[in-house]
Amino acid sequence: MNKSSNWVLVLTALLAIVYVNLNAWQSQRLKLHGEILFLELAPVDPLSLVQGQYMRLRFGIEKRYDTTQEDYQIIQNNRGNGLAIINLDSRRIGTLTGLLAPNQWRQQRNRDDTVLLQIHAQSVDLPRVSTPFGTHSIRIQQNSFLFQENTEDRYAQAKYGMFRVHKDGHYVLVDLADEDLRPLTPQP
Repeated sequence: MNKSSNWVLVLTALLAIVYVNLNAWQSQRLKLHGEILFLELAPVDPLSLVQGQYMRLRFGIEKRYDTTQEDYQIIQNNRGNGLAIINLDSRRIGTLTGLLAPNQWRQQRNRDDTVLLQIHAQSVDLPRVSTPFGTHSIRIQQNSFLFQENTEDRYAQAKYGMFRVHKDGHYVLVDLADEDLRPLTPQP
């Protein structure tokens, strides 16, 4: 190997380390300072992994969504990527009310009862059902929750996913919660 190849390897390794650490820092910051959002869970199944346990999650907002013309254009123009407009009730439980294009988050008025959530929308083919702009299924990218081995009974009572959300729609799932919105993971 010549000197330039060594420098390229070292520079690539340094950039990878910086990238990973920056992502970890951003995620940790979001966990500490993001707005709290609870999304209702659809039925979940605990599945075993080699190291620990996880639950595959589905959320109540991941349902069929009859698309308006505006929503259809957002989905088509952004390859299915978008921001879900989530209205919050007094307990901070979210309900899907519409879609925005990914670059429109700054245009959304800051309201205490609304958050944005990055989503992916997929077309759903429904036989004998016709809506003017189609039906889409909303998908949340974070669809599993890891927990310690032999603690799955604690999470059987999960009713909500507890998220921390940034105003631009980035989010992280921080815990599962029961019907009274109590986090199910014991705090150290």
